[in-house]
Amino acid sequence: MRRLRATLLLPALAAALACRAGDAPTASPEPHTPRLALLELPPGDTLYQRALVVTAIQSGGERRVTSVQLVVDAGTPAEHVDSLPAFNGSPTFTLWLDTTLTGRHTFTVRGTDDTQRSGDTTFARVFFTPDERYTITALPGLGGDAFASDVNSRGDVVGWALTADSASHPVLWRGGTLHELPVPNGRPGRALHVDEAGDVIGEGAPYNDESGFHRGVAPRVWRADGSVLELGPVRRDVAGVGSLSCCGSAGDLNDRGQALGYDAFGLVTLFDVATGAATPIGNLFALVLGLPSLNDAGQVLGWIVTGEDSARPVTLAADGAPPVRVVSPWRGPPFFLLCRHGCATTGTRVGDAGEGLVVESGFRHGATEQIPVFTYPDGQATELLQIFGPDIVSTMMSRRGMLVAGVDGRDSTLWLWRAAERRTTRVAVPAGWKFADVTGVAPNGLLSAQARDPVTGRVGPVLLTPAR
Repeated sequence: MRRLRATLLLPALAAALACRAGDAPTASPEPHTPRLALLELPPGDTLYQRALVVTAIQSGGERRVTSVQLVVDAGTPAEHVDSLPAFNGSPTFTLWLDTTLTGRHTFTVRGTDDTQRSGDTTFARVFFTPDERYTITALPGLGGDAFASDVNSRGDVVGWALTADSASHPVLWRGGTLHELPVPNGRPGRALHVDEAGDVIGEGAPYNDESGFHRGVAPRVWRADGSVLELGPVRRDVAGVGSLSCCGSAGDLNDRGQALGYDAFGLVTLFDVATGAATPIGNLFALVLGLPSLNDAGQVLGWIVTGEDSARPVTLAADGAPPVRVVSPWRGPPFFLLCRHGCATTGTRVGDAGEGLVVESGFRHGATEQIPVFTYPDGQATELLQIFGPDIVSTMMSRRGMLVAGVDGRDSTLWLWRAAERRTTRVAVPAGWKFADVTGVAPNGLLSAQARDPVTGRVGPVLLTPAR
């Protein structure tokens, strides 16, 4: 089923975008007929993507356009979309159409005013998404469910596995073989990220260390040489708060030998994996936050909760690195003004060139929508719904190479998008495998995911390797 949604831009922004219209509106001989201009249409005749985003603004006509339709070829019009209340009488409609089409197709955007007069604008594009063959390796567990969380270019996969009695153990799969990572006193834990050298960052359950200090979640790095680095405790005096300690949560590793930890009130610390030296890099003063990504430039991307059902992305930088540029997929205040029940934007991944992956959600049209967005280093943004389709349920990005993976929840297929080339391919695996989640993307294209085995019917961790 094709899906359409509509949103609005402020008039000033709409006017600025109108100057960049990629396709001219169809001329209308009658001044009373509504006319539309298309904005931000994907450039080029061939689109290597699965869906389409079209933004149209009224450019003529006596009456205000109140609704739009999108017609593919000469077929039945797709779902009708009513406009939202216009800001100062200048509505702009952003239409998301799930095409799942191949070959050349003609699209007609039709605007109708409140007197039922209609005006059309047409354009044509070719859609092409080739297959990319992968081999798939199911990874073993410890008697219960198991979960992959990351992968590196050597094929090391990390995550956690449950025993038959549901105890969680941090694990590393190397060469398809499971290795348990030690946690003090045999406590539960999980592994979160792995760098290219094979160092692993993760967390263990709370416990009291030798000094009697109560450790929050006991973040640690399991070094590739077999030794372990505990991330803290690092005591810090914070003005107006008193003495606090870091760290109770594990963040990420980069390939410069740095590990990220953070704790209550948003105390953020970088650790040297080799020496254990700790460098404070910021106080976020937030009780609920996540800092899941650190790149080689020392840039940190994450999120903090700012109110009920509301969050915003945050960035930090060490060693003089510039801040990450985060762009809202909704391009301005109108979306937030319409989020009567709260909006949330979370940063999930930052690449070494400053590119980012964020997810924005909010209450619109009677439902909560989640929009994964890729942001380029120069601040340009691409909604991944037009790359993977509107039923996307999971996305992940590599730290280098601008490689993004996504799972289509409609048919449980896995897709890759090379952002620098703007090319999308389907991950082709043996028949029967169904993907539930993509959890790791290595720079060389190796993937970790959760998938349903067609033989056993169980969902578990898998390693996907490009078939060379």
